[in-house]
Amino acid sequence: SEGSGLSSVNVHYGNIDSSVEIDSLNLLSLTFGGYFFNYKSDGTGRIAMTDAAGSPIYSYTQNTHSPGNSYHNFNGRADYQHKTTRKDETLTLSYMLSTTRSTSELRNTISAAQNPPVPYTVFGQNGRENFWEHTFQFDWTRPFAQWHKMETGVKYIYRSNTSHTATDYDSEQVPSVDSRFKHLTQVAAAYLSYTYHRDRWSARAGLRYEWSHLRASYPDGSQEGFHRSLNDWVPSASMSYQFNMANSLKMAFATRIHRPGISYLNPAVVENPTTISYGNARLSSARSYSVSATFMHIGPKFTFNVVPGFSVSNNEIAAVQFVQDGKRVSTYANTLTERWVGLSGFLQWMVHPKTSIMVNGNVGYDYYRSRELNLKNSGWNSFFFTQITQQLPWKLRLTANVGKWGGGASGLYGKNGNNWFHGLGLQRSFLKDDRLTVRINANQPFGKKYTAFTSRTIQGDFTGWDRNEWAARSFSLSVSYRFGSLNTRVKKTDKTIENSDVVGGSTAGGGQAQNSSGPN
Repeated sequence: SEGSGLSSVNVHYGNIDSSVEIDSLNLLSLTFGGYFFNYKSDGTGRIAMTDAAGSPIYSYTQNTHSPGNSYHNFNGRADYQHKTTRKDETLTLSYMLSTTRSTSELRNTISAAQNPPVPYTVFGQNGRENFWEHTFQFDWTRPFAQWHKMETGVKYIYRSNTSHTATDYDSEQVPSVDSRFKHLTQVAAAYLSYTYHRDRWSARAGLRYEWSHLRASYPDGSQEGFHRSLNDWVPSASMSYQFNMANSLKMAFATRIHRPGISYLNPAVVENPTTISYGNARLSSARSYSVSATFMHIGPKFTFNVVPGFSVSNNEIAAVQFVQDGKRVSTYANTLTERWVGLSGFLQWMVHPKTSIMVNGNVGYDYYRSRELNLKNSGWNSFFFTQITQQLPWKLRLTANVGKWGGGASGLYGKNGNNWFHGLGLQRSFLKDDRLTVRINANQPFGKKYTAFTSRTIQGDFTGWDRNEWAARSFSLSVSYRFGSLNTRVKKTDKTIENSDVVGGSTAGGGQAQNSSGPN
């Protein structure tokens, strides 16, 4: 198949941070933020199927019109911290609300068909997904006996996912479909950790218990609802040694819980003449374990870290694909065994008071296996990004960057190609305290105007490759104005909420957490 298309996107975002220091012992911190975007697209493509000998089976032209698509993601958080008269003892109450909503509208028209594989020429699909999450959390930190500290806390999450998908066809041979799905997850967690810190040594051990209850229902009556409860113990540990003011070494062991999001769970069937896709409402949570070592150096000219690591997970959620009635079918299952070993690092080099170089990257080996599907896949992957920053006369700042992503194994079935990118930026600030900033950016200014990314399917019921090309060269002008003073900083509580256990679909985070408890 081959095709082309045009799309337009409008993105809006914003964040507000505020805090009220009631007195020296009490602090209230409030955060609200989010983004939303609308996009539309139109495209056309020619699809042809041949047999192993190259003889044509069918072909057709497909025109796609998608005029009304949107996505909203908003979150708000409140943290109240109370410090007691004991040094470094704190009690923190937190609440976070997160919500996302997505809508989609699609209309496909089939024409110039030879031996068409379907009895219809027009089909349309409208979809809507909604996500709400309420999180309540309490944390208590208490130092004791000079070198010791205990931390404990509880967390409760109420998570609601709903979806509604309607599909219609212009043929009486294919009935219209109206699919409605609702999935509720409740998570209750409690944790306890102990920290020892004396001189150059520091050690921490923690244990978290999570109880989760999942309930799925089908308001359209298509299937019977179901529910189940899960229990998980989540240990963690770390130890670090400070060689001197510049160098330190940390060893860490961690456990993470992964829970499926709405796009993985939604059972609505999305079908076109060549493909079928749907979620799996009976997915369960999965867990992964990781071990890492971090060496850190902080100096006036060089700052860097080196992090070798290893991770393993069983019964992980994986994309599953097969052929059914001549169509490619995609869904999800708890079938993946995954192993990763690799090395990541970061370097900041102050070459000159006005010149700096930053390098960030990793290299690793991925191994995937499914005993149920009798498939395995593996390969090396790498990523790197480097940027040079140069201060110029007249308060100008020039940046140049180059990087690479992609490569290696892609799940159970494929391999990805490599993709390179580069860019330039020129920035200058004006007015008192540099309140007004003007920046010019150029992405992919040199070389080919179009960037291509190739992925190959090397095993399973079918093999093949996909190549996507897009116009990567772009130029932009941005103007920003800062209100307030650089000397003013919004105070944050020591503890707050971060939920990062969801994979596939809506996730909540409410910003970067300083510290957190409960589910990942």
